[in-house]
Parts: sequence; structure tokens; C-alpha cells
Amino acid sequence: MKKLILSFAFIGLFSFMTPMAATPLPVPDCYTAILDCNDGTSHYVVICDVSDWSMWGQLLCGYPAE
Repeated sequence: MKKLILSFAFIGLFSFMTPMAATPLPVPDCYTAILDCNDGTSHYVVICDVSDWSMWGQLLCGYPAE
């Protein structure tokens, strides 16, 4: 009986500690683009800011760092 009461106490404690309404994090304006490499391959990439083009070029196409 003590274990049952203790477990209900923990459930109640955790339910009061959680927020009542979830607020979403701000999402930057991202879009999908096609990155064409010099070797003829094409890749779908997600671009959120200007530095993403350079990052995807380095990772997928092997371009040197700028």
C-alpha cells in the first residue's frame, strides 16, 4: 500500500512540474534546394542561411573551405 501511495505521489509531483502548454521553438525560414557538384552529381539540401551552401558544398562535393 505504501508503494502505491508513493507512486501516486511521484506521478502527481511530475504532473505539476511539467508545463501546461507546450510552446514551439522558433523555426528559421528554411527551404530545400538542389546542389549540383562539379562531378555531375546532384543532392537535395536544406538551406536555412547563407553559410549552409558552403557547408553542404564541403560535405557533399568536396569543395575547399572558404
